[in-house]
Amino acid sequence: MAELFHFELHDCDTVVRDESDDDVIEIGEEEYDSNPNVNEIIETDGCETVAISEQNVNRGRERAGPQDFELCKVIGKGGYGKVFQVKKLTGHDVGTYFAMKVLRKASIIRNQKDT
Repeated sequence: MAELFHFELHDCDTVVRDESDDDVIEIGEEEYDSNPNVNEIIETDGCETVAISEQNVNRGRERAGPQDFELCKVIGKGGYGKVFQVKKLTGHDVGTYFAMKVLRKASIIRNQKDT
């Protein structure tokens, strides 16, 4: 099913363009556990295991962006970016912890043969 999108065009003589699409996230190495014990994390107080289903994934139409989360710590690093533990700051699920994967666009483009 095709959808239509509305674009707002602004009258201006110059085009201002930010050359960097990557937001730099600075986080210290002391906040990164290179070999986390998943079972130990699951057994901590306040940790809940939830089965993934259509009923609990993408409920409603609430949009969230990077500004809606607080970075807690780095969970993992990979060739294309990092995975962070984040805490939701806005919306109906305030205070809930999530994993956020942050990909570096430059790394993906540089390694296009892998995609």
